[in-house]
Amino acid sequence: MRVLGLSVQPNSTWRHAQPQDIATIAAFLASADAGWVNGQLIYAAGGLTR
Repeated sequence: MRVLGLSVQPNSTWRHAQPQDIATIAAFLASADAGWVNGQLIYAAGGLTR
């Protein structure tokens, strides 16, 4: 697939990210469960990273 001249690879779930996907990550990072998570890159790429 090409978008604005860039090659776009579909993710492993074969769908585009939805706002709820990012909201779930943000809610986790704001919770006490993420107390030991710091200085990390969190990829929201549907299972694909480069």
